[in-house]
Amino acid sequence: MATQIVQTVQTVDLASAFQNRFSLKITTTATTPKVIALLPSYFKTLGIETTGGVTTMHYHNKQALIDAGIFVDGIVDDANWVFDGDTGNISVSAAEPTKRIRDFLEHIKSFTYTVGGMTIHSPNVDAYTRSLKFQLPNPFNDAARIPLDLNQFFKTTQYQDGKIDLDFRDVTGGGWQLTPDLLLLMTVPAAANVTIDFYLK
Repeated sequence: MATQIVQTVQTVDLASAFQNRFSLKITTTATTPKVIALLPSYFKTLGIETTGGVTTMHYHNKQALIDAGIFVDGIVDDANWVFDGDTGNISVSAAEPTKRIRDFLEHIKSFTYTVGGMTIHSPNVDAYTRSLKFQLPNPFNDAARIPLDLNQFFKTTQYQDGKIDLDFRDVTGGGWQLTPDLLLLMTVPAAANVTIDFYLK
């Protein structure tokens, strides 16, 4: 699991090593950093909005997470919305125009993958000097939230490259299992553009 992850040297880069990759883009104009659920676990995120007499459904309703004691500012979804209590907004989409985040999240409910690595791209270095937080929530007790310090993957070239590679291939089992109950939280800096690649096997 996340506590076992250590930086290692690999001869084949992540993009070349994994056939399956899903990428999403986050753009925010928020005035403060925001906690975003990249994977919302089993919580229901369906919401309904009515604007100008038109009712639409979306999948970034955070109320179920808040009710469970999990603070988030937003949940990734193929949508744009305004943050509560902030004049800034957020835009989230799959990096490839023919793909959808909703399809990815639905797919991993039925098929099990291992995440062999991730890449976080951003011109704002705050995006990859923080930590990811993993949790396996359940309805029985308060599951531990495990932080993954991104600084342990630091390379001297990352400031020039505008990205950080999180290589999980030498973890026991080759990475961490992408299960339907996994909660993955990331703090996105204020007014930032971030692209996140998941490398799956």
